[in-house]
Amino acid sequence: MAVRSLYRYVRHRIRHIPSEGVQYLGICTRDGGGQDSDPQREETAAQDWMLKHAGMTGHQFFLRMVVTYYAQVFRD
Repeated sequence: MAVRSLYRYVRHRIRHIPSEGVQYLGICTRDGGGQDSDPQREETAAQDWMLKHAGMTGHQFFLRMVVTYYAQVFRD
């Protein structure tokens, strides 16, 4: 008796959940980087860290990133 498999493909979508917020991160790129603002709930908090870090170290180049946001997968 042969074994048969039946595959059923179901379409899914991913959507952002705005009520859960977004996290922001500033990363110093000087000398290979490594220093960052830690994930912040407010974009201004990450920017403030970059400004303070630049003032204290003289470093001028940063990556400004949206680190995470919450998403939900659901079937169509």
